[in-house]
Amino acid sequence: MEEIQKVYRTQGQNINDKHFEVIIHKMLGKVQVIRPGDSEYLPQDLVNRLEIRRVNEELVAQGKRPARYIEVLLGITKAALETDSFLSASSFQHTIKVLSAAAVASRTDPLYGLKENIMIGKLIPAGTGFEPGQFSDETPGEQPSGKMLEGRVLDLFEDEIDEDYLIDDEDLDDIDDEDLDLEDFDDEEEDEDEDDDEILIDEFDDDDDIEIDD
Repeated sequence: MEEIQKVYRTQGQNINDKHFEVIIHKMLGKVQVIRPGDSEYLPQDLVNRLEIRRVNEELVAQGKRPARYIEVLLGITKAALETDSFLSASSFQHTIKVLSAAAVASRTDPLYGLKENIMIGKLIPAGTGFEPGQFSDETPGEQPSGKMLEGRVLDLFEDEIDEDYLIDDEDLDDIDDEDLDLEDFDDEEEDEDEDDDEILIDEFDDDDDIEIDD
């Protein structure tokens, strides 16, 4: 971690360690199976580290041979494509390849992350959409046990609407000029026009009185 931070600190950039930890966790989160034992894995399979540990514990408890694996370091691109969500992986690179492989393997997306929930228009499992314990005791490939919360559009001005502002077309037909005082409005406009005409006439008369000597 210190070696990575040195590169950025020499350029005057201070980045919190947690951002690097998330990336490193994704790069080191997979292992490669070399001997499947009595498991369902195949040699050279890339498997989630926590998943294969859980499978090995079950095999040992049943008296079977556990799977053997080695640690691998994935590149950033490879780590993004090897995520548990094929929807998230397909949005990154090699869309056709990822979706085809998921269809052949009959994979199901557990919709654990934010990206895949946004892609299908569901409420993300964070903030309002988060339920404590909804992802606990869940195995990869199973649907979350928590209930899905549906969003609701809130009208902030619902209580402030007055009936005076809600006028139907039928109500407008019954309104005449007297109710709207349109006649008084027209008279005011005519008076203003007459005043403007008088001002223009006075200015014109004053100009006629001016004599210009050669």
